[in-house]
Amino acid sequence: MFVVPAPVVAGIPPHAAGSHATMLQFVAANAVRWDSSAAVQPGKRDYVIFVFVLDRISHSAVVEVKLSENETGIGGFKKNSRYMDVGGWRVGIVPDVRFDLRSANFFVKVVFTAGEEVSFAARQPRLIGLFPVD
Repeated sequence: MFVVPAPVVAGIPPHAAGSHATMLQFVAANAVRWDSSAAVQPGKRDYVIFVFVLDRISHSAVVEVKLSENETGIGGFKKNSRYMDVGGWRVGIVPDVRFDLRSANFFVKVVFTAGEEVSFAARQPRLIGLFPVD
């Protein structure tokens, strides 16, 4: 999971959208660094949240990125989330998120629902990623 300042996202090279690896490389290089509080600017700013699934998954499977104030469960706000599928490599993108990184208090959840390759009973949504943004 990466948080990238929104103005930087506008500079994503066009060829990056067609490659999971290139997109991951660009986002990782331009994301907010969590290891230094001095690098985090105070005040509310616009960000884009990126979640990269590092395993290739079935086209019939569903990956959802949700924002939630609750750490437990699979619920959360997902209306603005967008997705890329590059040959089974998934990227979840939450654009236009405005918050202060110094006082953010929410979670980014990644919910996975298996596809047609498993039985119907096994296609229950489950939390596969939980990232606190604080």
